[in-house]
Amino acid sequence: MPPSDPSQISSLTIQLQDQSNTFPIRDLAAGQLVGIAQNHPDYRHQCIAIITATLERYQRNPIELNTLLIRHLIDLKATESAQMVEQVVKAGEYDRGIGDWRRISQELGVVSAKPKVPPQSAPPANKPAPTPQPTISPDPLFAAATIASAPRLTPKRKDKLRAKRKNERKSKKQNRRR
Repeated sequence: MPPSDPSQISSLTIQLQDQSNTFPIRDLAAGQLVGIAQNHPDYRHQCIAIITATLERYQRNPIELNTLLIRHLIDLKATESAQMVEQVVKAGEYDRGIGDWRRISQELGVVSAKPKVPPQSAPPANKPAPTPQPTISPDPLFAAATIASAPRLTPKRKDKLRAKRKNERKSKKQNRRR
């Protein structure tokens, strides 16, 4: 099957969300989902929902995976995932090499790159000021099967992952000091 075949979405979802898979396997699965989203617009929202659902587990994911998922969402201009991306950025669970929230939001297309110039006069009284549109989260119907099929972690495995993440953060912090 070609790498961008929509029939592979369910198996790619399992590969991406399975915590026991190595980073290269999860990276490849995410990349193929992006390829499907780009080549098959009908499946774009589903692929974005799957990537966003994986990013929702940012505390258990390796920082490299979170960074990769954010990068993929930027590539897809997934404005509907901006709220989740912002949450990950504020938590600091990503590689800051891709920028801060201001830069990421511009690349996502949520905030324009140029600062807005304030209006010179107030809007006419007969026209109400336009209300900003809320950010739309990914369609939960598409992501429901994705989340339900994700493997559950045992308490022992959770502790092991927490310790691993703690060591990752510690080593990154020490590397920044050098």
